[in-house]
Amino acid sequence: MNYLSNYIVLFLLFCQLFLSGQTAIFYDRNDRDVYLNPSNAISHKKSSIGVRYQNDYPDIDNSFNTYLGEINWKINSKNGLNFQVLSDFMSTNQSINSCQVTYAKRLFIKQFDVGIGLGIKYFMYNVNLSSILVSDPSEPGTQHTIKNIDLPFGTYLKYNFKGLDSLHVSYAKVGFLVNYPLKPDITTIISGISIKNTILGCSGTYSKYWGFQNDQFLTDLSITFLKSSNFVFYQIGSEHGFLSKDLLRDIGFNFDYYSNQTLGLGVHYEVANIRAKISRGIELPSFSEKLPNPYYLISVHYSFK
Repeated sequence: MNYLSNYIVLFLLFCQLFLSGQTAIFYDRNDRDVYLNPSNAISHKKSSIGVRYQNDYPDIDNSFNTYLGEINWKINSKNGLNFQVLSDFMSTNQSINSCQVTYAKRLFIKQFDVGIGLGIKYFMYNVNLSSILVSDPSEPGTQHTIKNIDLPFGTYLKYNFKGLDSLHVSYAKVGFLVNYPLKPDITTIISGISIKNTILGCSGTYSKYWGFQNDQFLTDLSITFLKSSNFVFYQIGSEHGFLSKDLLRDIGFNFDYYSNQTLGLGVHYEVANIRAKISRGIELPSFSEKLPNPYYLISVHYSFK
């Protein structure tokens, strides 16, 4: 029984560390992530297909590796669909797999742009307790699977400022999201408390473009805040870029501060229709119980004309 108690404590720490059993946090501009806010499925300029890989703790072998593949289909200027498949290997004994389908719609009201999105996510958590709780791995009851369905909902309000021309534009955007599980969360199932760990979030972004001829410069400021019954997480970041229509290139860099005492540095490069990004987390001195994430992230997206 002591082994079981120890495991429950360790498992709750794992869930607290990973923010939530059902929501993977990618350190890659949370305010634009369709996985968190379904309404972002309509905010992309073009249809695209992409993959992302993130390792939260590179020093820990075979743990905390997250893979995501997605297809973003922009049906027209007002309707869009997004399909995502995620695999999250928390450890050799724990893994999470999910698939999500999202529909988003956009409304235009003068200089305002309103987006609404609703998704459905099927979620499966697998854990093997044999190596932790019992000496005989063949003993029944050591392989467990928890299944759930989440209903993520999101909306955003975007205001487009009037510029001098198409090169000098700017906008302000605020977003709100809710991730509602139909069944109790993993942490509450293990601890025996039957509550649904709903995740609430909001984000704010200000972006400004300016330039001359066919060259543009970008300055972008953003903040994201997430909260549930067992965690609070926020990100503050800035992105700067250079876009050349003549060379068909977009190059830039970003830096972000995360509430788990992590500084994120990233660079992106886009040529023609292919966009690649590399981001790395740097541990900052921590004066709290929060554990920094020295992550690295790689993403590649191909946009269709």
